[in-house]
Parts: sequence; C-alpha cells; structure tokens
Amino acid sequence: MKTAHRISALANQLNELQAYLGQASGRPSKAVREAQRIAAELASSLENWHLETLHIPETERGHYRTQNPYYSAH
Repeated sequence: MKTAHRISALANQLNELQAYLGQASGRPSKAVREAQRIAAELASSLENWHLETLHIPETERGHYRTQNPYYSAH
C-alpha cells in the first residue's frame, strides 16, 4: 500500500473516531474532551503529513486544508 493510501486510510479512521467522540451526549467527561483534543491534533498532523507527501509548499497548503470542526473547537 502506498503512503498516500495509508494516510487516507488513517484519516478515514480518525474521522470515524472524531465523529464517535462528538456523539457524547450531554456534557462530555474530562477524558472524552481530552480524547477529542488528541484526535483533533492527530488529524491536523496527519493532514500536514499528507500535504508534505504530495510536495505541496507550505505557503500553498492553506488552499488544500479541510476545515475540521473538532480541531477548531479546541
């Protein structure tokens, strides 16, 4: 499996995890909030790695970034 496909598979799993954590009803516990924060940071790092793998210059990466509602909340 090529690196780009691995990154995509990891991103899909991380999106699933973030969606699951986002479903915490009522007031999420401190542990759930911490898990959400960690997942959001991992998603950001994974996206950076993907853009780097595609050889997209840092100055142009803003055009390719996706909005992560879990990351902006932390």
